[in-house]
Amino acid sequence: MATPQDLLSTNSQPTPSREWIHKGRRKHAERELRIVGKTDEADAAAVALLDDYGHATDATSLLLAHQACPPQHRAFIDAVIGAVRVSAREADAGGFVEINDKVLAARAGKCTKTVAGWRDEFRQWADHTAIMEIKEHYREPDGTPHPHAYKVHIDKLAVEAVLEARRSPEWNNDPRATMETTAKRIGDSAPTFTARAKKTRRKQSDVEKLDSKMRQAARLIDEVAGLIEFTNFPPVTPTMETFRQSIDRLSEVLHGANVPQISTLKDSIDRVEISGDVGGVVEKTSTRGDLVESTTYENRETQPAPVSPDPVAVEMAAQAVEACGVEQYQLTVLDDAAPKGEAAGFETLTRGELSEMLPALLQRSARRGRSVIVRPVASNLIQADDLDRAAVERVQHFAFMAVETSAGNYQAWIALPFDIGKDERDALRRRLLDGVGADRGASGAMRWPGSINFKAGRGQFMVRLVSSNPGRVATVAELEASDMLAPVSPNLHLTQPPKLRANRAPVQWPDYQRCVNEAKRKEDGSPDMSDADKNWCILALDRGWPEIEVESKLRELRDKARKRPEYARRTVAYARSVVNSRV
Repeated sequence: MATPQDLLSTNSQPTPSREWIHKGRRKHAERELRIVGKTDEADAAAVALLDDYGHATDATSLLLAHQACPPQHRAFIDAVIGAVRVSAREADAGGFVEINDKVLAARAGKCTKTVAGWRDEFRQWADHTAIMEIKEHYREPDGTPHPHAYKVHIDKLAVEAVLEARRSPEWNNDPRATMETTAKRIGDSAPTFTARAKKTRRKQSDVEKLDSKMRQAARLIDEVAGLIEFTNFPPVTPTMETFRQSIDRLSEVLHGANVPQISTLKDSIDRVEISGDVGGVVEKTSTRGDLVESTTYENRETQPAPVSPDPVAVEMAAQAVEACGVEQYQLTVLDDAAPKGEAAGFETLTRGELSEMLPALLQRSARRGRSVIVRPVASNLIQADDLDRAAVERVQHFAFMAVETSAGNYQAWIALPFDIGKDERDALRRRLLDGVGADRGASGAMRWPGSINFKAGRGQFMVRLVSSNPGRVATVAELEASDMLAPVSPNLHLTQPPKLRANRAPVQWPDYQRCVNEAKRKEDGSPDMSDADKNWCILALDRGWPEIEVESKLRELRDKARKRPEYARRTVAYARSVVNSRV
């Protein structure tokens, strides 16, 4: 192995033992320069230096990997190597070079505090002395301070690996493999490196092997079930028949078996069903060995919701919404049985992504008891929710789409002109919803046609597309001419103007719990939290709190407002419109 004195030598003339290396390097550099049309000696030295730098860096990476050096230490190691090598002539008798943190920070592009943190983390690594040794800063008896001192080992080992690799007969044929082999040999023989024991895989027991195979099988069966759903149950092929036989055999073996963690596999097997549509009736046969049943549904009003929705209705609904200028959708797969107040996230999709996802999503959600909620992202749409049959027939002429979300409960969607102002749209929306008796607190999201309404008391109703009129835009003039808008009238119930605190800062927030207690009740007797949020925001604005602070405070009080910022903004905007109308 080369000594430090050999590696640090500044003699420009090669030693006899390394003369052949310099000749080979020179020949290689001249060949590369001829390719680019240069023969200057300085250019030759530059090309040789580039090769040296690349090979030394590669050897360093291989040695660090051999020592299992954590990757977060690499930036600190690189900075120390460069700083120590530049100041190598200032090394003390023990080979340590003093480097202050400012020098390292300049090379790492960080502050000195970051460098100090890197050093502390590096010293906590048990094998750090194999890469470099660090001596703490100290003071001499006269009080002269000294920075940290470093003694680097990895750079000398890297250079030794490069020299040995170039000396190998295999270097010209395969330099990459030669460098890897040489770096491993240098690392194994280095006195500072820790010998790495060869990793041996522990032999698995029969139970562990079975458990691993069952997990793999469950995942694959789930994938197959999803593909069968997505292709809408393709015709039976010889491969599918073989798969069916394997599933049946596995079901018989698992029936009554006492195997740990078998429930996941059984659930996956239950997902694979043989379905067909014969003469207008739907048959479903389970493939489990212990459960063979065939059910025929004839009465559509009393039957459980079918697994396969009408693909034509699903696509017609998407076309009707898209024709009104909607480009983005927020998709939520909701568990209606989850506790109240538990936030459900959403995914933003384009029209193409939604259409591609819907067929399989609707079937999977129906089987798993999840509702599919879609919110069209557009500012010119009005959602008229909670309509009865008579009301939806009044609105239907002006709507681009109407759906039945549960038995006798309808929703209509109206598109306004794109250039309508926000204040005019909000006023028109209030008059329309009041005129037809719709819910003013509707969120702007709908249960998509073809999905199942799993909300309690809805009888697992399949959402039905009642009408579709793609591209229908209702003008303000025709809505004014209709008999659906509530008349514009002053707020007669207010005998006195509200006491606005415009001349002094607000003192206290409204009592949120009181708003919850006084909110209107749902069918199950629980408070309508959206109504409580609106009433609280109205009171807060009435007391003179700024809108931005009201929105921020609402996010503190309500998880839904914190996880869905657009809900908080929409609630505060509604409260502002109520307060403005009173003034």
